[in-house]
Amino acid sequence: MKKNNTECEYLHINHFIHRDIKPDNYLIGRGQKSNIVYLIDFGLAKKYRNEFTLVHNSYKENKNLTGTARYASINAHLGIEQSRRDDLEAIGYVILYFYKGALPWQGLKVNAKDEKYHMIMMSKITTSIRKLCDGCPDEFSDYMAYVKSIGYAQDPNYEYLRSLFKRIFVKEKFQNDGNFEWTRIKPRKASEIKRLTKQINKENEPEEKSKESKTKGMSAQIFGLTAAKLERTSLRANATEDFSKPSGDVIGKTTAEFKGRLVDDLPDIPEIPKKRKSSNAKEETKESARGSQSKGIPSTKRKSVKDKSNTRSSEKK
Repeated sequence: MKKNNTECEYLHINHFIHRDIKPDNYLIGRGQKSNIVYLIDFGLAKKYRNEFTLVHNSYKENKNLTGTARYASINAHLGIEQSRRDDLEAIGYVILYFYKGALPWQGLKVNAKDEKYHMIMMSKITTSIRKLCDGCPDEFSDYMAYVKSIGYAQDPNYEYLRSLFKRIFVKEKFQNDGNFEWTRIKPRKASEIKRLTKQINKENEPEEKSKESKTKGMSAQIFGLTAAKLERTSLRANATEDFSKPSGDVIGKTTAEFKGRLVDDLPDIPEIPKKRKSSNAKEETKESARGSQSKGIPSTKRKSVKDKSNTRSSEKK
């Protein structure tokens, strides 16, 4: 409870009020941080003063209820602007709830929400501090009496509120060893441990069977897929071998078909007429051939003889 006040004081020092103090907004650390209490959910938090001038917000009325009705202060129910005192009063209701397990205004059966809020407010107003803190240490009533007496803009005495719970700690002769109820491990009996292990094993048996069946089904599916893949790869390999090494008959058939297709696809090409030699040219070639045959000298040799005779005549001259 001391930590609740210190966290609230830290929030107030930083110029904010929470306005929704309730058990749901307190968390406890785990492991080495199990002695730390965390305050969360600042969705309804509001600045209550200027951070530079420290001037408090003005007093206002006719405001709607902000926060959780079970733990809200009486002033919040009455529509008065909330301040630091309202957070501290809400902490008092939370402490009483933790200690007693219930509050007097719990379990009211009302259909309309507005009627329920009004009945909770009237229960808080009519319930005295002595009745509210019945069965609790006297420090609880001192806490609630002080919190309800704080003014709107008054600075609360946080150290006094912490001292009240320190007094309870000393009275009850608690040891400040850092061990709390939520960190203690209670040893279990051997019979209870056996019973729990049997129960856990029975619960896990159907899960293990279902896991085995699932693994078998998965392995069968995987085997079927792999077999299908192997068949496909073998078919592909055979097909590639057939195409890579074709027989002679196949080649002949394919070439014949290909040629036939080419011939069928080609357009009809007209025939080109052959050139005919003139009659004079034919006669000249015939005469030259006859002359060469009569002399017994081929045409090429006759040319060389004429060239030699010409050279000799030029030398004699």
